[in-house]
Amino acid sequence: MSPGAQGPREPEWSEIRRDRRRGAYPLAEEALRELRRAAPGPGHRVPRSALRRWSLGLARAQPTMGPLLRLADELAALGSGTAGVAGPSLRRWVERWERRIAREQRGVVATARRELTGYRAVLTLSASSVLRRAVLERSRVRPVIRVTILRSRPGREALELARALRAGGVPVRVVADRARARAVRSAEIVLVGADAIYRDGSLLHKLGTRPLAELAGRGGIPFVVLTGGSKRLARPAPRRIPRPGWFDRTPARMISAYWTDAGVEKRPRGAPRPPTGARPGTR
Repeated sequence: MSPGAQGPREPEWSEIRRDRRRGAYPLAEEALRELRRAAPGPGHRVPRSALRRWSLGLARAQPTMGPLLRLADELAALGSGTAGVAGPSLRRWVERWERRIAREQRGVVATARRELTGYRAVLTLSASSVLRRAVLERSRVRPVIRVTILRSRPGREALELARALRAGGVPVRVVADRARARAVRSAEIVLVGADAIYRDGSLLHKLGTRPLAELAGRGGIPFVVLTGGSKRLARPAPRRIPRPGWFDRTPARMISAYWTDAGVEKRPRGAPRPPTGARPGTR
């Protein structure tokens, strides 16, 4: 059977389900690649029942990742009230999401790079892909930025982030999670990524994020979240945290600011501002 005549192929979510290291954006990109492979050729449709099955499988694969939950919701709705969705239409939907995820990441990185201008000492945990890119781009200007990373048990994703930053010439120090209080005292800003932002503005992220936010608040250190629109969920925060051994939830009241693809929300009081005339995407 030629590629143009092939019917739908069942998506395989097992790789995403097993992944404990990558964040929301890389996993969303992986999910979109899998949906692209599953999309049938011209003349074929994906039945509504299959779309719902694919959606449920994706949502269950990583129930903590905002972009994956958004993808799952839209996927289920694609064939709502119809016999399903045509292969070319599904591919176009995937392509729109791919462009959105890429554009969103560029926007978050541009905001973070601009806002980091006034900081020299950053504390973080886990391995946010947009944080890595923002710090690497910020490191090309003076003064040099220094990064302290909590080891981030149980997955220890910090080691991957540390390797990437050191390869880019960024001074990095990895410390044990139990040393977070001392690390906060030596930081100018605590900067973290996001897996999901719930309707009330609370953050779902790597285990250890909430105690880090509490320490930052007591020490008067800005606690800032990097997040894009696809990570914002219309649903309320759950009563029980998904995968509590890996994630925790930080209330919105503990968050100084969100640095987003659309700019800054809730700029921390007393935080340095970017140079006059600076615009997103400029250094």
